[in-house]
Amino acid sequence: MTTYSEAKAIRQSLYTETERLSGAMRTFPKGAMGMTPDNVKQSAEYQFAKGLFDASFAKLRMFNAYMIKNFAREMRADRRGGR
Repeated sequence: MTTYSEAKAIRQSLYTETERLSGAMRTFPKGAMGMTPDNVKQSAEYQFAKGLFDASFAKLRMFNAYMIKNFAREMRADRRGGR
């Protein structure tokens, strides 16, 4: 079992990794309406980057659910300024 401070550090590292991969996804070209064209989506580079991002985002979501289930009181105190 982890402590709240350890869990916060893990969540921050997962968030940082997800943000890094999100930045990599933003490097792919967009069409006129801001959508990624189908030919780009079919490229191996895009599919690889998308797979990494999706996996990282799923880990972050699962860990956030763990945090809410196990540290709701501590998270609430953090949001309220440590009262």
